[in-house]
Amino acid sequence: VALLLEGKLCAKWDDPDVARGIFQYWVGKNFNPTKKQAGCRKFDKLVILNYFQTLNRHGLSDQVLETESLLRERNANFLLDENKYIGVQLVVAHSKKEKGGGSIAAAEFVGNYVKKSKRRNVDVAIFNVLIFECAAHNDIETAQNAFLQIRQLSLIPNDRTYGPYLSLLCKHGTTLRVLEKFEDNLEMSTLRGGSHKISIKTAL
Repeated sequence: VALLLEGKLCAKWDDPDVARGIFQYWVGKNFNPTKKQAGCRKFDKLVILNYFQTLNRHGLSDQVLETESLLRERNANFLLDENKYIGVQLVVAHSKKEKGGGSIAAAEFVGNYVKKSKRRNVDVAIFNVLIFECAAHNDIETAQNAFLQIRQLSLIPNDRTYGPYLSLLCKHGTTLRVLEKFEDNLEMSTLRGGSHKISIKTAL
């Protein structure tokens, strides 16, 4: 099921209608609303992740959020956001939903995500996607708040953090300011080799 939902077997499988039918069949077979389930099995996560990726790829982010609500209603113990990759897809969905979307909506989701997790198992990937969405919406204030949260949570930024963040800073400030900002946080980064130069060059 996970392989089918990935949509890469052939062109006709990369179809949200086909994916929806497969996913609904899988849910019917695997989720009993009267049975308590402790959590999300590793294989279950892969099925859900691939389905969410297909929906987001086709601009159907509202359906991602509807599916999450459906699964939570069927089993309150089913914690989707315990998986960082599913969490990433939910950030994208909140940013791109038709009503009330955007970087602020994505930031609100991330804020709730951090609170629910009690700061445990929070991965920098969640913030990377948030900053990327901020860059897409030209929202420097939300991006700066996201970067501040990364520092407060003692997470380590990487090239996927710095790339969109530096690009956004360049749009709103001077080259010197960007370089100073980068140097201030350089010690937190685990970028290898020339990755720093690549990120700065891309941003400039």
